[in-house]
Amino acid sequence: MVCDQPESCAELTSALGSLGVETRIAKNSVEAQEITRREQPLLAFVDLNVWQQSSMELVKMASNPEQILNIIVIGQLPDIEKYVSAIEKGAFNFIAPPFVSDILSLVVRTAAEDAGERRKLLARVPLSHAAG
Repeated sequence: MVCDQPESCAELTSALGSLGVETRIAKNSVEAQEITRREQPLLAFVDLNVWQQSSMELVKMASNPEQILNIIVIGQLPDIEKYVSAIEKGAFNFIAPPFVSDILSLVVRTAAEDAGERRKLLARVPLSHAAG
C-alpha cells in the first residue's frame, strides 16, 4: 500500500486485514519499489495523491517482467472521472470507501488472479520475445 499519509489508508488496511490480506505501507514510489523487489506482491494499493504525483513510476514498476503486479488506486470518494483517468494511466482498478467486504474481496481476487496469470504467461515466454 502506497500512502503519503498512512492514517488515510487505515480503513482500507483494516478491511484488507479482515480478508486475510497482508499489507506493507510505503510513503512514496521509491519505498514501494523497494518493498516490491523484496516481497514480490501481486497488488499495490495506491492513494490517489501519490498516484497523481507518481503514476508513471508506479506503472513502470508494476510492469517490470520480474515482478508484475496490479495497481488499485484508492480515492476518498467514488468519482467516475478519476476512475477513468486512473485506468487510462495504467491502474487495474479504482476503489473508494466504504470498503464493503464482498466488493473488496472481489476486487482483490480478480486483480491478484490477473497479475498471477500474467506472471505465469511471462515465465513461459523468453524475455527476448516478451520485450518485442
